Amino acid sequence: VFNAGAKGSITIPYAAVSSLEYGQKAGRRVAVGILVTPWALFSKKRNHYLTITYQDEAGKEQAGVFELGKDIVRTTLKILEVRTGKEIAFQDAEACKQYKTPKECEGK
Repeated sequence: VFNAGAKGSITIPYAAVSSLEYGQKAGRRVAVGILVTPWALFSKKRNHYLTITYQDEAGKEQAGVFELGKDIVRTTLKILEVRTGKEIAFQDAEACKQYKTPKECEGK
């Protein structure tokens, strides 16, 4: 469950997740819908975005883009990887290094 306070919440069952992508850009699915603040997309600071692609209750593919705080990136990615059984796809080697060792990220 992702809770945005007064703006609402969304529930994505782990079993419904089809892919996970992490990077410093909002991802390929920005046009689908953004659950981050629009001004964050144009900020100079390093941002941490997680794109979750999943099947909704009607069987349609959906995606959500979530901005993560830098202190919760590794923990969040590990939990999602374990609970969904899906491997994290990284946008580039730099994004990979936020989660894995530089040696593990070689060739990405």
